[in-house]
Amino acid sequence: MLKYRPTLKQNARTLRTDMTDAEKMLWSRLRRKQLLDVQFYRQKPVGPYILDFYAPSAKLVVEVDGSQHANAGSTTRDERRDAYLASKGLSVLRFDNLQVLREMDAVVGTIYNAIYVHSAGDLRRGEIPPSPPFSKGGMAFASFGNPIKILLSQSEAALAAALDLDQREARLEAQILLCRALDRPRSWLVSHDRDALAQEQAAAFDALLARRLQGEPIAYILGEREFFSLDFKVSPAVLIPRPETELLVELALERIPPGQPCRVLDLGTGSGAVAISLALRRRQADILAVDRSAAALEVARNNAQSLGAHNLRFAQSDWYGTLEGAKFDLIASNPPYIAAADPHLARGDVRFEPISALVAGDDGLDDIRTIVRHAPTYLNPAGWLLFEHGHDQADACRALLMRAGFSQVATGLDLAKIPRVTYGQRPG
Repeated sequence: MLKYRPTLKQNARTLRTDMTDAEKMLWSRLRRKQLLDVQFYRQKPVGPYILDFYAPSAKLVVEVDGSQHANAGSTTRDERRDAYLASKGLSVLRFDNLQVLREMDAVVGTIYNAIYVHSAGDLRRGEIPPSPPFSKGGMAFASFGNPIKILLSQSEAALAAALDLDQREARLEAQILLCRALDRPRSWLVSHDRDALAQEQAAAFDALLARRLQGEPIAYILGEREFFSLDFKVSPAVLIPRPETELLVELALERIPPGQPCRVLDLGTGSGAVAISLALRRRQADILAVDRSAAALEVARNNAQSLGAHNLRFAQSDWYGTLEGAKFDLIASNPPYIAAADPHLARGDVRFEPISALVAGDDGLDDIRTIVRHAPTYLNPAGWLLFEHGHDQADACRALLMRAGFSQVATGLDLAKIPRVTYGQRPG
């Protein structure tokens, strides 16, 4: 935790007005990150010298040249100062004002590494690592020996900075990753926040955190994602199940009579989240789940087996490609619906997900057009077609269904009140 303790006969206002703009910005950044045991500007005199910033846990001094007391114009004085501090067992990192102002993330990363990763003596003065903390280039941690409370605080700030998460999201992700490394529930962390990690635990946590800081989705790191109150195994071969897709399951369940036979088709099953959720809640339904990807089908089969969905079959098929002559009472699908040029494809989790499960032509509707056009051939009279789509595609999707002769055409809103699932009924 950062500390502010004015030296004798000095108060906070005096100290702040003494600071250069670079020193003020650096102090503000260190406080905001809540990572470093760095004490306040001019806090601790050592012999004849007053220090800029001081990290007592690492015996590290950070100097920002250009302040009125730093004598930045005299290399000899700097060397004499550093030699004196070295004789007291202290290491020095020195940056000039311009370096702090222009390369703030790298400077803070260097300070972090000097305190928590490297021994301070291993760094040359002003050296900046090629992949500093808080940048998207990566982050190195040394979790071994740190209390859980401090470790979570450090990890939360790093995740927030690297992935642009809000504080709540970053805290939750840090806790989830630590719980996986420790094989403990989140409730355990509260009563053991002063415990330190063993070396093996620290190595496991550091590996998980490094992957997340590179942007890898937490669902792929953990290998699982909750959907419809069920735990599904996931891998980079499948799209990560999302909460908004639960609306597709809910609307389908309303149209599958409980306790009665019903033939259901899930097009593009991926992890099997939709098909398995339906199968477990409609045990009398006969459900077929298809996907063009053999790797995705392997994930879905494993999920069906582990979750006990026995009224479910799988087949490899490019949409309706291998289903000639089959008939169903309901067809559900969460198809690709992102436009090829959508800038969101370069952000967040979707960068790691299979592009074939995301993109569908220039307007994102190519696969939906295929599904709607051929659905009447595979639906029994009065059968239903339901599919998920993008937030701005509801009007186009309803138009496609009406042109294909469907009735009862409507769109359902997800929990965020976004048009998410459009559906229609084949005339009886």
